[in-house]
Amino acid sequence: MGYESWLTAHTKKHSGIAAKLSGLDTDEILEYFLYENMIKNEPDFCPLYQKNKKCHDIEGLNCYLCACPNFRFSDTGLKRVPDGTVFSECAVKSVDGRQKSGGGKIHQDCSGCAIPHKKEYIAEIFDLRLDVIMGSCKSMGNNIEIINGDLGFLDRFDGECTFVLAGGYTKTAEIEGITVAGLPGFIEYTPALDMEVLHFGYPKSMPDIAKAPDGPPSPVLIAMAAKELAPFALEFVDTGLTVVPKCPHTKVGDGCAESILKGSGVEAKKLYDKGVLYGQSIKDKSDYFILSECVPAGTTTAYAVVKAMGYECDGYFASSSAESSVKTLKQATVDNALSNIGYDKNDPFDVISKFGDTMQPFIAGAATELSKYKPVILGGGTQMAAVCALIKAISGSEPFSNISLITTEWIAKDKNSDIRGLLSKIEGGINAFYPAFNFANSKYKNLRIYEEGAVKEGIGAGAVAAHSYMKGVSGDELLAAIEEIYGAFCG
Repeated sequence: MGYESWLTAHTKKHSGIAAKLSGLDTDEILEYFLYENMIKNEPDFCPLYQKNKKCHDIEGLNCYLCACPNFRFSDTGLKRVPDGTVFSECAVKSVDGRQKSGGGKIHQDCSGCAIPHKKEYIAEIFDLRLDVIMGSCKSMGNNIEIINGDLGFLDRFDGECTFVLAGGYTKTAEIEGITVAGLPGFIEYTPALDMEVLHFGYPKSMPDIAKAPDGPPSPVLIAMAAKELAPFALEFVDTGLTVVPKCPHTKVGDGCAESILKGSGVEAKKLYDKGVLYGQSIKDKSDYFILSECVPAGTTTAYAVVKAMGYECDGYFASSSAESSVKTLKQATVDNALSNIGYDKNDPFDVISKFGDTMQPFIAGAATELSKYKPVILGGGTQMAAVCALIKAISGSEPFSNISLITTEWIAKDKNSDIRGLLSKIEGGINAFYPAFNFANSKYKNLRIYEEGAVKEGIGAGAVAAHSYMKGVSGDELLAAIEEIYGAFCG
């Protein structure tokens, strides 16, 4: 039985007893939970009762807290250390506790610490609901999970990092219902707003940050918090925007992409070459690089590009909405475009020029060039998978020896797409990961909406979270920082 399932089962037993005692005061309830009374009246509460044994041989042992509120656990691991994976630890690092290791698994041994079994301690933090007292025990840790490849690949991402955000716009975003990456009527502002917020800490082109229509904010909040906790350098690139960001940036594009229904009109080879030159120009700025994107409706152009290149990928691409109707609309749009516009599936530049967006060739060129000198993370989900397809088609054999893809838990576990299957089709050898991070326990409703599939990726959210994990930040620390930023904007 794992920690979480044990705590759930134990809380259920505890709440049953607490319900019987709800009319008593705190002292009376704690008297009831004394070992001598519990072993007589609640023999099934603890397995040790059957053996007439105590967990701690002390006088006045109180069983109200079978576990300690300072205990932190994650069934998938809190963090990786040289000796293995830490699954539990003490938040206050009690001198009476210790870590036990075996088979590469490290757990907290609390047998020497009796503090949570003393009435005085329990009275200070008392609540009739055990889940309230123990609410901080379950931790997200700072675990990075494998989608494909070997975790050892991450060892190269050490030292200083530069985060590159490439913004683009495609008029495919103007097809009604195809994207929720921003407010209706203002979606073209989304990349500029995200760049401004990340640079200044507040938007300049509009009064507020980019949000989906139903409330969840842009994942730029994740990048802001990660930058605060594990600093990285910033680079912004306009690959083809209609709203120019009011912050320092590099302009490489001459215009946005048209709708794929008309033919994108992207100068693919020119943008790829500019990406190569850009990669060459920044290669000495950091020890490794995160290349990310902000392109509303970019999952649709990515889907179109990969399908046009000959991959069977229906059902593999994520959407910025959980609605199945959006997925159906995307497929119908892509099929319509591919059936009405001629293209050469063996020429990646022709495919991008017809169905792509301006970010794709630029990032493909930049990643290919940078990876000759420094490790590169493609920060994104299925949009970056499409970039992988371009890199493979343009660069030839073994293009990913120094490139990985890192996305979010929302993409990795998305039931309406398949990032693992998509990458396997495109390039089985690429190392791909995601940080174990989510908003399930956030105090803000509009962040918890992420768990419903309303927002899944963007602004390198998974990559910057993983970057912070690799610098020692925990998921709980990252969540707290995001909530603080969200509260300042929207609370």
